[in-house]
Amino acid sequence: MQQDWIAYNVACMTIDLRSSADLSILTGVATLILHSPPDGLMNQALIGRIDAALDRVEIAITEGKVGAVVLRGAASAAFVRHHDVREIAMADDGYAASGQVHALYNRLAALTVPSIAAIDGACMGAGLELALACTLRYAGRDAGPFGFPEITIGICPGGGGTQRAPRAIGADAALELMLTGRLFDAAEALRLGLVHGLSDDVTEHAAKVAARLASRAPQAVAAIRRLSGMAEAGGLAEGCAAERDAFAALLAGPDTRARIAALAAAGFPVVR
Repeated sequence: MQQDWIAYNVACMTIDLRSSADLSILTGVATLILHSPPDGLMNQALIGRIDAALDRVEIAITEGKVGAVVLRGAASAAFVRHHDVREIAMADDGYAASGQVHALYNRLAALTVPSIAAIDGACMGAGLELALACTLRYAGRDAGPFGFPEITIGICPGGGGTQRAPRAIGADAALELMLTGRLFDAAEALRLGLVHGLSDDVTEHAAKVAARLASRAPQAVAAIRRLSGMAEAGGLAEGCAAERDAFAALLAGPDTRARIAALAAAGFPVVR
């Protein structure tokens, strides 16, 4: 990375990857802005820049500086539109090409803090798979189109879509989307459960949610995410046993004791 692509600010750390991505870390939230002009396509350059940005994010998480991550497009035209079909056409090794995308998206999904996709524009194929690798997804009311158009050129999703979409919206609904390749708007994405909410200003909404998550007890956030993942893969008895262990450990922890002490000092106000 060229040194003149890196800038530092007194209030926050800003990594300026001018051709592909900006990463800023401020008040516990890392925001990754995805640049891929002119059409907002996923490509090798963007994959590399996101991967490099995640290096910095993981360091900041380890240092306790980041409690949530937001990904958003650089312009309202697209979050990430889809993968550059020219790169797909030129790929000599489909297994390796898919593996590179899987590795990046799995890395994002494995972050120890929640990630939020703020979708304000087109979000199809590799873009939708990137969003599905995030913990939460919010969209602008006019965002879209959404969809999995891969079948229209004779391939299947190659970035985890066949696995994450069924987990997010159910096998039947995901199957219909992937087999037809049809495109749809933000209202249907919400109805299907692909996004968790719509907003007139999705960038602002995602930032507020991220700030809220970053203020939560990190050990509790990590435990809830881990236990929810177990619910997808394991049995009820095993999951409930793990929940009891986590609850006991968190309750005895210093962070929880400090938060309970603060509530006690306030007279244990009722949540309304």
